[in-house]
Amino acid sequence: MNRTQMLLLKLMEECNEVSQRCSKAIRFGLDEVQPGQEKNNEQRIVEELLDLFAVLQMLAVENILTSANMEDDKLLNELSNRSARIDKYLNYSKELGILKETE
Repeated sequence: MNRTQMLLLKLMEECNEVSQRCSKAIRFGLDEVQPGQEKNNEQRIVEELLDLFAVLQMLAVENILTSANMEDDKLLNELSNRSARIDKYLNYSKELGILKETE
């Protein structure tokens, strides 16, 4: 296995770890602290996201994922566009009665 493959594998692992931690937060709440752990699910989600971003940055710096190399302004603009798209689908789910205003 070469470095590119190893970093891509690590990216996959980090995506799965974010997913797993979000699943636990949905089941047990963001404030729940798993037995034997010091941090709650919210803190652990953020840590997993930071790991994911770190691997993405490594892939960008090493020109493996060249599309991830963005200037700060372009990155902020792209994040804003992505947020707007997510909001669009959240609103659609609300219109369908799937997403409720309150918990």
